[in-house]
Amino acid sequence: MRRATGAIIMALSFVYLPIGTPQAAEQYEQAKLESFVNAALAVNRLVEQWTPRIQGAQNETEATQLREQANHELVAAIEQSNGISVDEYRKISQAAQSDPQLMARITEIFDQMQGKAQTGQSQTQ
Repeated sequence: MRRATGAIIMALSFVYLPIGTPQAAEQYEQAKLESFVNAALAVNRLVEQWTPRIQGAQNETEATQLREQANHELVAAIEQSNGISVDEYRKISQAAQSDPQLMARITEIFDQMQGKAQTGQSQTQ
């Protein structure tokens, strides 16, 4: 669970831009939060791919260029997720960072999705 929460937080922080007042946890429908978690998982996979490349940059200029490329891919991954826009992703991300109840709901959805994925993997083996 600690790794799962860390992955969500990493995914949240990568595409974080300050915007408006966060909404309360109960204002987000389950389906929207499930879409958010799916997008966050895609973002996290990209973060894991890009982080070593950015850290291995020869200089700050190269690191900046790599960060820009990574950000474009992160935005594209969110846009390709069903049921959520980049703006909605950012709003939920910001709200989750300041709303423990919302973060708990997101973590619960993440854990459920991970459980289903693990069950599916064990059935196919």
